Amino acid sequence: SEGGPGGFGGFMEIGANYITEISSATNFTVILQLLGICLLLTLVSSCAAMVFILRYNPLKILTNRD
Repeated sequence: SEGGPGGFGGFMEIGANYITEISSATNFTVILQLLGICLLLTLVSSCAAMVFILRYNPLKILTNRD
C-alpha cells in the first residue's frame, strides 16, 4: 500500500517519541575542566598566530614603508 495512509511503506504510522526531560551532570570539577580546556586552546591558538606573524618580520615591513 504505497499510496495508502501512512505514506510510503507505512513509515508515518509509527508514533514519534518526544524527549521531555534532559538530565546533565555538571559540577564544579566539570566547569574547571572546561575552563582549563578553553585556556589551553586560547594559548595554543595565540602562539600559532604569533609564529605566523613573526615569520613575516613585521618590524622590517613597517620600517621599509616607502
